[in-house]
Amino acid sequence: MFGRWERRVCGAWVGALDARSGAVKRLGIVMLLTAALLVNVAPSALAGVIYSEVPIDGWDTNGRVLVVKVHGDTVYLGGEFTEVRSADGNTVLPRSNVAAIDITNGDILPFVADANTSVKAIETDGSTVWIGGTFNNVNGEHRSNLAAVEATSGALKSFDVSTNGSVQGLALLGGRLYAGGYFTNIEGVAQQRVASLDPVTGLPDAQFQANADAGVRDLAASADGRLFVGGFFTTIGNQPWAYLAELDPATGGGVGPGYTYMIAPMLDIDVSPDGAFVFAAVAGFQNRASAWNTFDGERRWYHRVMGDTQAVSYYEGVLYFGFHEGFEGDETLRLLAADVVTGELQDFYPSINSFYGVWAIDAESSGLAIGGEFSVVSGVATRGVAVFESDGTQPDMTSPSKPRNVRMLGASGGAVQLEWDASTDNRAVSHYRIYREGELVGATAETQFADSTAAEGVEYDYTVRASDLAGNLSSHSNPLTVRTWISAIDAGDTWRHEDSPQISAEWRLDDFDDASWSVGSAQFGFGDGDEVTLLQSGRTTYYFRKTFTVPAGQVVVDANLRLVRDDGAVVYVNGVEVLRDNLPSGEIEPDTRALTTISGDAERQWLLSAVANDVFVSGTNVVEVEIHQKSPGSSDVSFDFTLDIDLAGEVIDDEPPTKPTGFSVDTRTSRRVHMDWNASSDNEAVAGYRVYRDDVEIAFVQATEYLDIDLVPETEYVYRVYAVDESGNVSDSSAVRTATTYADTAPPKKPRQVSTTATPNSIAISWNHARDNYGISHYIIKSHGQLMGTTSGTSFTIDGLEPETNYHVSVRAVDLYGNRGPRVNRWRTTPPVTTSYQPIDAGHQWRYLDDGANLGSAWTAASFSDDGWETGVGEFGYGDGDENTVIEGGPSQDRHITTYFRSDFQVPNASAVTSLELGLLRDDGAVVYINGVEVFRDNLPAGPIDAATLALTGISGPAEDDWLIADIPFGALVDGENVIAVEIHQQHRTSSDVSFNLTLRVNP
Repeated sequence: MFGRWERRVCGAWVGALDARSGAVKRLGIVMLLTAALLVNVAPSALAGVIYSEVPIDGWDTNGRVLVVKVHGDTVYLGGEFTEVRSADGNTVLPRSNVAAIDITNGDILPFVADANTSVKAIETDGSTVWIGGTFNNVNGEHRSNLAAVEATSGALKSFDVSTNGSVQGLALLGGRLYAGGYFTNIEGVAQQRVASLDPVTGLPDAQFQANADAGVRDLAASADGRLFVGGFFTTIGNQPWAYLAELDPATGGGVGPGYTYMIAPMLDIDVSPDGAFVFAAVAGFQNRASAWNTFDGERRWYHRVMGDTQAVSYYEGVLYFGFHEGFEGDETLRLLAADVVTGELQDFYPSINSFYGVWAIDAESSGLAIGGEFSVVSGVATRGVAVFESDGTQPDMTSPSKPRNVRMLGASGGAVQLEWDASTDNRAVSHYRIYREGELVGATAETQFADSTAAEGVEYDYTVRASDLAGNLSSHSNPLTVRTWISAIDAGDTWRHEDSPQISAEWRLDDFDDASWSVGSAQFGFGDGDEVTLLQSGRTTYYFRKTFTVPAGQVVVDANLRLVRDDGAVVYVNGVEVLRDNLPSGEIEPDTRALTTISGDAERQWLLSAVANDVFVSGTNVVEVEIHQKSPGSSDVSFDFTLDIDLAGEVIDDEPPTKPTGFSVDTRTSRRVHMDWNASSDNEAVAGYRVYRDDVEIAFVQATEYLDIDLVPETEYVYRVYAVDESGNVSDSSAVRTATTYADTAPPKKPRQVSTTATPNSIAISWNHARDNYGISHYIIKSHGQLMGTTSGTSFTIDGLEPETNYHVSVRAVDLYGNRGPRVNRWRTTPPVTTSYQPIDAGHQWRYLDDGANLGSAWTAASFSDDGWETGVGEFGYGDGDENTVIEGGPSQDRHITTYFRSDFQVPNASAVTSLELGLLRDDGAVVYINGVEVFRDNLPAGPIDAATLALTGISGPAEDDWLIADIPFGALVDGENVIAVEIHQQHRTSSDVSFNLTLRVNP
C-alpha cells in the first residue's frame, strides 16, 4: 500500500524494533461527535485517510518545528532549530530555523535559507518561498520578520520589506501575498496585523485595511478566491467579529456571515478548496478542532481534545488536526483525522510521544507533513518533523451531477425564490452556485435560494451549478426563465386615511372621492413608537385607500399581499373583499370590534395571503383596508401593507412521465438489496427516479437501477419507484416489491489493546471495542474456562481471588446477531498483600464537574452516578501553568465557587485498616468525604456547605504548593470498592487560579 516504506518501517507493526526508538505502535480509538452534523449537503463516500500511520524514517531537526509547507515532492519546514540530522544519526548539517526535505524519501535538500530566530510562516508558489517570523537576518543579510528566497537553493530574492512586529501567517491569493501577525506598520504604511503585499517587491497596498485589533495567527485562501483569517482579534474588517473572519481581498473589509461559537482564539485555520468550509484550531479552554459552513456561519461539528488544538489541514474530504496532551484520556494521541462532512474520526491514529505534540500540519497528494515538539512518532525516532507517505490516491477530479428541476417557489417585487433537486457526487456536494443571465449572483449549501437583487418586471434566465469540496463544478442546470414580479405597493408607501366612522360601504368603491381624507406614510398607528404617521386614539375603526396601475394590455396572473394589523382587518381590491382577519363573519360595521387583542411580537408580524387574479383590472386599481380595534380604549394600533403582482405568468408542464415498469428486487447480502426497472418516458424529459423503502424516499437516481446498503439483517423491506420529469411532475408508482436481507453470520473481530491490572484479591481487564460489520452486543469474560460475567462496556473486574496466584482471563466479543469473535487471552499474577499501600497517587484519574452547578449533598454518596462528568488526572486547576488537567472554571470575572471531584478506590479488608493518611493540595478551601461521610475540612466555615460557600481565606504564593498531610477517620471504609469525594471552594469569584491534587495511603 505504501511502497518501499511499508517494507522498511511498517514491519514494526508486527514486532520489529526501530534502531533508535523501539517498537512501532498503532492506535485505533474512534469517537464520533454527533452534536452538530452538516445539513443540506449530500453525504456520500469521502476519500478517507490516504496516508500511512507510520512516518518515513528520514532527516529530522534538533528543535521544534512550528510550520510545514508541502509543495510537490518538497516539504519546507520552519521553527526553532539549528541542525538537521540523517535517519541513521551519523550526518548532521547546519540549518538555522528553515530547511527543506524530500517528501518521497525523507532526505535533506540543498535548500539553505538560514534565519537567525524563529520562523512561524511559510508560503510558496514553487519558484519562490516566502517565510515569516520574528527574525531580522536571513542568509547573513538584514530581513525584518519577512523574506523571500529562491525555492530550490534558498538564495535571497530582491523582496525586502520590514515589519514592526512578527509575521505569523502567509497566504497567496489572486496574485497577492497576504500576511498576518502582530505588526502595525510595513515600510511606513499602516497595516493593522493583516496586509496585502506585492509578492515580488513586498510593498503593501495602502487601500487594504483590515484593522484587526489584536494578533492574527493564520490566513487561508480558497481556490475560488476567498480570504479567511484567524487569531486573537475581536474586531476586524470594520466588523465586531472575534477570532475568525472572511475579508474582501481587495479592501480588507469584512464579508460573508459572522461565525457562531466564537468564544476562544484560533491558532491555525484552513479552508476547503471550494470555500464552503472553514476549519480552525481553537485554543484556550475550548481545546477544539471545529468546522463551519461559510455560507451561513454555522458551526457544523467539532472535536474536543485534552489540550490546545494547534494545527489543522484539509485534504480530499478529511481534516487533519494536531494538538497537545492527548484525546479522550489517551496521551499517545496528538494527531487525528475527521470526515469534514460528518466530523466522524477516520482510521488514522499515529502515536506521538511528547506532551506538546503537533504545532503544524500540511496535507497534499504527495504526502502528509507535521511539525511540533516530539521525538518519536508511531515508534519511529524523528524529532520535530514527520512525513507520512501517501498511498498514491489522486485528487478528486469528478464533478457533481447537474442540478435538476430548477423551479420558482415564489416572487416578491424583484425578489425571486428558487428551488431545485439535489445533485449527487462521488464524494459529497458542498454547495450550489446560482447564475442570472450567466452572471454569478449567490451561493448556498441549501437547495433553495432567494435572489433579492433582480429588477422588477424583467425576464431572466437562471441556472444552477453544484460544487464539491474539491471545487469541481457540475455543468449548468437547464435554464429556468422567470419574469420577476412587480411591487405594486411597498411597505412605507403613502396612503389616504380617515378615522371618522364610514356608515356607507361606498368608501371602498373604486370611484369613491377620498380627496378630503388625510395623507400619510406607513407605518400608521400610535402607542408603539415605530409609527411614521400617528393616528388619533380612542377610535374603533380606521380606514385606508391607495391606488396603483396595471399597464394597459396586461393582466395580473398572480398576486400576494402582506399585512401588519393590530387588531383586526378587512382588505378589499376594487371593492371586492380579498382578506378578513380577526373579525367576525357577516356585515362589518364602523363599531365592529376585533375578535381578540393582538399584542407583543404578533403586532409586528406580517400576515401573508395570496390574492385571486380576477379582482384586478387593466388600468387604475384601488386597495381599501379597514383596521378594527378590540377596544376603543386600546393603548396602540398598527397598519402597513405590501402588494406584489405578476404580469407575465408561466407555461406550466403538468404532464407526468409514464410509470416505471419491469421493477424487480433481489437480495445481495445481509445488508444490501439491488433493484432495477425499465426507463419511463415523458413529453419533455425524465429527470430521474425516486426510490422508496417502506414508503420513505431514500434516493433520487438518474440510472434505472439502485443498490440499497446498510440494511438490517433478516429484515423484510418494501420497495417502489416513481419517475420525475424536468418540471417536477411525478409518475404513478411502479409495482411494489419486497425483499428480505440474509442473516448476519460474520463474527466480530477480537477486542483491541487488552490490558489487565491486579490487586491481591482482584484482576481488572480492559480493552477497546471490537469491530463488527453491524454492531457489538456484549463481551464474555472467562477465567480458566469458567464464565465470570458479561458486559456491554469495555472493562470488567474479577473479585474474590487469592493473593500471589497466577490466573488466566479471556475476553471475546458477541455481535448483535449472536456471532462470537475470537478470544483474547491474558495471564496475570495477583500481588501479595502489603502492609501499606497507596490506592490514590498524585497522578490519579478523577471524574469532575466544573459547570457551576449546586449538587447539594447527595453527590458524596458511593451510589451517586457521575457518568456524565469529565475525566482527568491530577494536578487539576487553572491559572498556574502546572496543571495536568485544566478545568473550565467559568468566566474570568464570574468564576465558579465550587468544583466537585470523585474517584473510586479498592480496600481489600476494611477491618484490617489501622490508619488512613491523606495528602491534600488545595487552593483555596476543601472538604473530603469517604462513602458520603465527611473525614476532613480545611479553610471553610463549620456547618452545612453548598456551592456558594466561600473559602475563609485566599491561598497564594508558596502556600499554593504546600501539601496538607493528615490522618483521617477510616470508619466509613468498606471491603472492596470505596468512593472518595472532594469539593474545592474559591475565596472569591474573580480568583486568578485554582488547584487540586490528593494522595491516599492505607495502613493495615
